[in-house]
Amino acid sequence: ALAGTRRAYFAGAGGMVDVPVYDRHGLRAGHRFAGPALVDQYDATTVICPEQVVTVDPIGNLIVELAG
Repeated sequence: ALAGTRRAYFAGAGGMVDVPVYDRHGLRAGHRFAGPALVDQYDATTVICPEQVVTVDPIGNLIVELAG
């Protein structure tokens, strides 16, 4: 599901940083990754902040939680 990287601004990560970009359509149940990251889909971009972790649930929802 990793589609590449893109520069994005995250104050908590020190400003402009290269972050992974995930293709929403390619994410499957059980995928898990930490921010900072972006999730692109045809009609939206989901921003995952540095202190967040994403898990894809069994029906494809993105569950975003604070790390720790």
